[in-house]
Amino acid sequence: MERDWLPKAKEWYFACKTQDVPAGGVRRVHVYDQEILLTNLDGDFYAMEPWCPHNMAPLEFGHVDRSACVVCPEHAMKIDVKTGENVCGPYGSSGAKFEPNWTFPARVENGRVYVRVKSDDEIEDYYRNFEIPFKATDA
Repeated sequence: MERDWLPKAKEWYFACKTQDVPAGGVRRVHVYDQEILLTNLDGDFYAMEPWCPHNMAPLEFGHVDRSACVVCPEHAMKIDVKTGENVCGPYGSSGAKFEPNWTFPARVENGRVYVRVKSDDEIEDYYRNFEIPFKATDA
């Protein structure tokens, strides 16, 4: 997918101020051209995709539990905010496994949270692993 209308991606982008995400809380932000869920765990910030891999529910309406997992508001699936791995499936099931949510490096400088977004090459490599065509082909 050509993105000539966007400027060339930089490595780090401002996401929000640290005060915008309460301790133990989450916030969905738009960074560059990607939607990201930020989590504040006692001043350490983590960033990942903002949707539940089970049913694409918005995780911003979930909550963070004691094991540092965001709990999906729709079917209680738990996703580790540090790794993006699903810890348990919908309704606490252990058998349902889904692809992990993408995680993004996050850092804090002077009370601001910055996130490194995925490059076009990283996105294409991800979809290539699933053998899903990323670019449309002429029929």
